[in-house]
Amino acid sequence: FAHTLRPKIMQSHANEITRQTILHLYKRCLKSANRIPSIEQRLMYQEYVQEGFRRKRDLWANTPQALAAISDAQEQLERMNYYHSIREMKREEERKKNQSHFIEQQETAWGENQTKEEETSETENQMYNEEQKIEKSSHTTFCAPSEKEKFNIVSKWLTSTLPHLHNDDHIVYTKFFIQDGFDSIAMLEEELMEEDLSFMKKAHRRALLKNKNKGTH
Repeated sequence: FAHTLRPKIMQSHANEITRQTILHLYKRCLKSANRIPSIEQRLMYQEYVQEGFRRKRDLWANTPQALAAISDAQEQLERMNYYHSIREMKREEERKKNQSHFIEQQETAWGENQTKEEETSETENQMYNEEQKIEKSSHTTFCAPSEKEKFNIVSKWLTSTLPHLHNDDHIVYTKFFIQDGFDSIAMLEEELMEEDLSFMKKAHRRALLKNKNKGTH
C-alpha cells in the first residue's frame, strides 16, 4: 500500500523514510514468496502479498491501523523465511546424506577391487611358484619343459571351465588332473567323466560338468 499512501503523507524527512520502509518490506515479501519451490504455491503467495498490500492502500501513514498492518506483514515475512530456512536445512541434510552414501559406495567398490586384485596377484604368484617347483624337480621325476607345459595347459583349461575357483583348489585340481593323465585338452574334453572327479568338491564337480557339457553342444 506504499504507493497509495503517497498523497496522504506529508513530505517530511521522517515520512519519506516510512514510505521507503514500506516499499522495502513489500519487496522483501515478494522475494520471500519467489523462494517457494512449488510454482503453484509461489504464484498463490505472490498474489497474496500483492493483494494484502493493496487492501491497505487507503490507510493513513503513522496511524495505529497502518502500524498494525506493517507489523502483520513483518510477522508473516518472518514466518515465510522460517519455512524457507527449515526446508533448505532439510535439503542440505539430504544432500549430505546422499553424498555420504555415494562415498561409502565408492569406498566399498574400491575395497572390492583391491581384494580382487590381491587375490589375482596371489593366484599368479602361487602358479609361478608351482612352475618353479616343477622346474627344480625335473632332474629326479619329470622332464621340466614337458611338465611345465602340461601344468599350463591344464591350468588354463580349468580357469576357463571354472573361472571363479579359489586359487588353492585350482592348484590342487590341476595336480590331480595331471597325475591321473588328463594332461591335454583332448584328454580333458573327450575322456574326462564324472567318476574321474572324485577328488573335487561336490559343487565344483557339478559346475565343471555343467560348463563342460555346455562347451560340447
